[in-house]
Amino acid sequence: GYLVADVVLDAGTGSETSLGAVTTYTFANVQTDHTITATFVPGFLTHRWSFNDGTANDLVGTAHGTLFGNTTPAITGGKLVLNSGSDQNQYMKTSAFTGETLGVRTLVAWVTLSDLNQPGGAGVLGIHPAGVDNFDSIVYGERVAKQWMNGSDFFQRTVANNGGALETSAGEVMMAIVYDSDNSIKLYRNGVRYDTNANTGTLQTRTAPIAVLGRRHESTPEDLQGAINEARIYDYALTAGEIQALNNLGPDIL
Repeated sequence: GYLVADVVLDAGTGSETSLGAVTTYTFANVQTDHTITATFVPGFLTHRWSFNDGTANDLVGTAHGTLFGNTTPAITGGKLVLNSGSDQNQYMKTSAFTGETLGVRTLVAWVTLSDLNQPGGAGVLGIHPAGVDNFDSIVYGERVAKQWMNGSDFFQRTVANNGGALETSAGEVMMAIVYDSDNSIKLYRNGVRYDTNANTGTLQTRTAPIAVLGRRHESTPEDLQGAINEARIYDYALTAGEIQALNNLGPDIL
């Protein structure tokens, strides 16, 4: 669950080499011993739903998902496919993050929209206390059609227009929202800063929340029409560089 910050070859020898944030490295023609030292970014990947095993299980934590809908959503090709062709009340809800308090955090999801013109307010990944719609979520097109935004209860932490470009791609995009201790909220699309100003309200700390995928919160009637390839929650604020690295790696790779 760690992110690598730097890997150093032969540290302290006077001929050390920084390899950067690599996770693999191939040595050629090794003739002497070498030392490898790694440093890690503080914080953890705390929850991850990849759907690659055909289930809605959390591969890092224990917040496993349950699927809901008029018909059961399909998990196919390593993706959670929701409301294909029309809204069929399909979404996923997890069990509570038992024993976990989540303040500073980053939400990340790889998602493909099946309809760019779908009704506004569809959520991709969000969290809120069980039974209480005090939520923060990655949301599509609620206040401005075709614009990604940080959804929140009664728009308490959501500006009217965050300045992000309207979505034009029918392909998969990676969306990330960073909630930091200075109350800042930053949106990223495909590893690049998306908003010009999404900062409003104060950071909300959640104790034993649940996650909802395919809705901005559990009780809303607006459902995502599309496919979620992978969703993650980190318990710290990823930097711009780390988010770019995630986008470069893509889903399914840690």
